Amino acid sequence: MSTKHPEHAKYITMDISEDSIAFLGKNSIYGTTEGFYNSKEKIIFFPGDCGAFQFEYKLRGGKLYLKNYLEDHIAERCDSNCCNKLIDFKHDLRTNLTFPKVKTNIETLKPFEVLNKELLENISLGIPKELYNKEYGDTLMLELSRRFATINDISKWVEHARSSRQEAIRDRISFRILADKNLPVKDLMPVINELKKNGVRRIFFTCLKANYETADNMFEYVFIERIDLDEGKTLQEILK
Repeated sequence: MSTKHPEHAKYITMDISEDSIAFLGKNSIYGTTEGFYNSKEKIIFFPGDCGAFQFEYKLRGGKLYLKNYLEDHIAERCDSNCCNKLIDFKHDLRTNLTFPKVKTNIETLKPFEVLNKELLENISLGIPKELYNKEYGDTLMLELSRRFATINDISKWVEHARSSRQEAIRDRISFRILADKNLPVKDLMPVINELKKNGVRRIFFTCLKANYETADNMFEYVFIERIDLDEGKTLQEILK
């Protein structure tokens, strides 16, 4: 089912299993939040700050009415075809992105070659969503680990990404760039150059497949070393 949220204009997905387990944001870029529900006490709980994701609920006419100390939500029952996997994926991003597509015979990598989630870091570059426009306007923003950041923050971020993993696997971390297709390559280069300066070698562009069935196979990836990073073109143009 989907829960409408006034700040995001779309929805948040909530999956409820038959064994008292619940999942929030199943297709989100940052992964699923797992919680539980108690049908006797009419409570759905997800871990979060100060109980923000703990709900009392009532089921009426096919709709689930959720209430916590912050606000009310209404969840509508739907099957897997009524939600948009791409919107679900982008929900927790702070930037608006229209992903590029690979339109030629550029060599791409399959999701399983990049998407070991234990070895994946996300870098987003785009214009802030409406929710953040008041503070940031239409300024191009870099997003690292759910926060807006600057080029100067990349070094410490990379250091943390490495130090949080065992030494034997640090060289296998994939750094996935999520950028709008119309973004000029010249605006991407400071990020790429700073990553390389910090010894990062596995850097990929994220491209939307023409056809996909699940969130896990929604994208294909281009290793940046295999294409010409022409700074006079947009990201989509260098992928044609």
